[in-house]
Amino acid sequence: MNHILLPLKIELVKLFRKSNILSLLVFGYLYFGMLYTISQETKATPSELDFYTNLQIILSPIGLLVMALFFVNSIGNDFVEGSYRKLIALGLSVKEYLAGKLMLILLFAALILLSNTALFYLFGMVKLNSSTPVLLGCITIPSIVNQTIALFTAGVFGFLFVAVSRNRVIGLVFFPLWLSFEFVFRLMEYRSDTKLLTTFSPGNALFNLYNTTNADAKPLLVVLITGIVFVTTIYLSLKYRDVKGPQLQ
Repeated sequence: MNHILLPLKIELVKLFRKSNILSLLVFGYLYFGMLYTISQETKATPSELDFYTNLQIILSPIGLLVMALFFVNSIGNDFVEGSYRKLIALGLSVKEYLAGKLMLILLFAALILLSNTALFYLFGMVKLNSSTPVLLGCITIPSIVNQTIALFTAGVFGFLFVAVSRNRVIGLVFFPLWLSFEFVFRLMEYRSDTKLLTTFSPGNALFNLYNTTNADAKPLLVVLITGIVFVTTIYLSLKYRDVKGPQLQ
């Protein structure tokens, strides 16, 4: 058991780098900067279920973007500071390194999910004067599974970019621009019956799954296949790319 958890323990130790803490503070400021918007939403929704649905739509772009950007920065530090090479030289295998990162990504996905649920509960109790059973009844198991998988895959997307490009700076600029492009895809296909780009482009696929509250196989399969491709590509990049190549900028 200790051997299995060793990669995660290593990642938790590295988590407290100054740049990681700073990025978490910035992301936290942006995240909780949405509190006013959420407060206004409670005035416009007629029921707890509508509020829950609209809250997820508001929070999903921020949560997905934070997951991707945080792990671009965090994993980028491994290459900038040379800790990836040191860990491999000390005997940590590529599989163990990858497993540690994936466990950390899953942990962060769970924390964001818990934060979103806490916000829903808090505003539901204070602003909607609702009760705990009613609020909990709005949160379905499929929605929890879908949100967790979407957030996890967003973190893996950030991992993929920095593992392949080895350029943290470009990654931090890339994701906000990429999501802007994907929003344009959604607008382009808004009135179209064929929503090819909206369904299969990575950002839109994650957004669709995050905001799917029932057990819908299509968005789930799209994201699961995307995630498998991402993880496979990361592993191959780490395993076969020369670790003595150029460092990040």
